[in-house]
Amino acid sequence: MAVHSRRREHERRGLEVSQRSAVRDDTNVADRNLIERFNKAQQEFIQATSRAALDPRAKARTTELRAEMSNAAAEIAKSAARLQAAERAGIGAQVRDFVRRAERESGMAKARGIEKGDGLER
Repeated sequence: MAVHSRRREHERRGLEVSQRSAVRDDTNVADRNLIERFNKAQQEFIQATSRAALDPRAKARTTELRAEMSNAAAEIAKSAARLQAAERAGIGAQVRDFVRRAERESGMAKARGIEKGDGLER
């Protein structure tokens, strides 16, 4: 009887492991999609910047691509696992740079808002 209950326990454990790994695989797919999105935008950005000096549409496209990379970097930065996946893909430094730049810009925007509002309240 003890052997039979051990089998059930092992079967249960196997089921739990497979469910956990299925969730992990879904997360990995989402992580890879974000990383692929960032890489694709980065490659297109590199190509567009070479044409930006001569083509105004390419210059506008570089702005869009920079925003796309920034959004993808922000999504990647929300999770430590995604950051590790980005490191493995070789884009960890770029992701951190985009996140730092966004934080700096938001801090500067808040500071400008405070400066503008200083003279209005009395």
